[in-house]
Amino acid sequence: MFYYLTKSRILELREAVLNNEFVWTGDREIVISKAEKKKNFIPLGIAAINDRLVQEVIRSIIEPIFEFGFSNNSQGFRPNRSCHTALKSIKTRMKDSIWFIEGDLKSYFPTIHHEILMKILELKIQYPRILKLIRTGLKAKIFQKDNKIYNPKLGTPQGGIISPLLSNIYLDKLDKYMEELCDQPQGHVETDNCKNNPLALRFLRSGQISRYIGPIIPNERYNQVGYCNFKYLRYADDFVIGVLGPHSMAIEIRDKVKDFLKEKLDIELSMNKTKITHVSKDISFLGYKFSGKTLLVKQTYHGKKRVRKITIPTLDVNMIRVIARLSEANFCKRDGTPIPAFRFLRLPQSETNKKVNYILRGLSEWWCIAGNRRAAVARVAYIIKYSVAKVYAAKFKLKTVAAVFKIGGNSLANPIGKRIKSVVGADYRNTSSGKKVQLTGILYDRYYKIPKPQANKLKPNWTPEHVTYLAQEHLDASKLIKDVWKIR
Repeated sequence: MFYYLTKSRILELREAVLNNEFVWTGDREIVISKAEKKKNFIPLGIAAINDRLVQEVIRSIIEPIFEFGFSNNSQGFRPNRSCHTALKSIKTRMKDSIWFIEGDLKSYFPTIHHEILMKILELKIQYPRILKLIRTGLKAKIFQKDNKIYNPKLGTPQGGIISPLLSNIYLDKLDKYMEELCDQPQGHVETDNCKNNPLALRFLRSGQISRYIGPIIPNERYNQVGYCNFKYLRYADDFVIGVLGPHSMAIEIRDKVKDFLKEKLDIELSMNKTKITHVSKDISFLGYKFSGKTLLVKQTYHGKKRVRKITIPTLDVNMIRVIARLSEANFCKRDGTPIPAFRFLRLPQSETNKKVNYILRGLSEWWCIAGNRRAAVARVAYIIKYSVAKVYAAKFKLKTVAAVFKIGGNSLANPIGKRIKSVVGADYRNTSSGKKVQLTGILYDRYYKIPKPQANKLKPNWTPEHVTYLAQEHLDASKLIKDVWKIR
């Protein structure tokens, strides 16, 4: 095993691969717990440096072969696609859906069937050396913590360089199956032929506004027989199906997906975790929550004022999950009350402020498309700032948090301690111009400093940049790839 990648050792590794003498070292398995449930563990495979280099070469070769054949409904681990494009797609395409199927695959990565995966790869790859490397890589040894070694019969190591691509290739059959289902006509009633719900109008005329705006009773009977459709989107092993129709249709679609996964891909759909949720509730996806907010709008038709009920799709930060994460990081209690994070006790004030700024800046960018971005960032900034202030109160022997803010300022940028060590890392010191010694302050100490939400919708015909470029240059990606690699 090569511990240092020098040029000579990379060339030796290249010759070993070309001469069919390369042997996979194997993965070291580590187990981490899920943040929400510490009883659930996820095994991660850490590959050796040689294995990672070979995996990267294989990925760069086979990714272009499959990339342009993937479904547009797959957003995970693909060029110019991300969690944000997946979330924007949900809000743009599924805003008229009533029921949502939150798909959850049961232990997906550890249960990928090797033979099924290899058959899928062989449909497009004819190069035997690449196929052999992938096959032997799937069977590579796993070194566990208790010194146990085994050769896996199923699955791909979660955390490997090539694993995300292989998982997309494996689930591409599901994407194509769902595309066919979505394209099939679900009824004969068009959108503009929907009739008003008489029950909702009865509540409105009788003055029962609270029952009229209830989410269970739509203003228009989308769940009438003959007016149904559904949409599908997947990110890695998580998928969402938005159903515009009755609850029974959602159950039927869920059962079809379950049967397809079991029969074609030998994967089980976790029925306990796969929920069917109404749009009025919160649909959790990639750390956000999607829902529909009902509003009453007064409009004038032919000189008469009428009240209409409209539903606006919202995409917000799931603050319950965020508070739980902050509680596990010892920034606050479960109810959000700040507590001192004593892991910063030995760090200088400037270093502590910079570290918490990394957290705040990262969350602000991650929540850039959330409708409640400013409120969520303000809440987290308050918890972290007061948690750090309590640390400073203990460190500098001040009695209250108010005394900390009186000395350090609202952003804790002024040195709190009296010793010279308190100004370590100062941005600027006393000068002839009269400037005070200041450190890096904690971000977002005022609400107006928090950035506003960005646009969270996709254009109707949105495509990634590389696809747009190929179309503008009139280039056929499939033909270019076939000219380079021996594929069908």
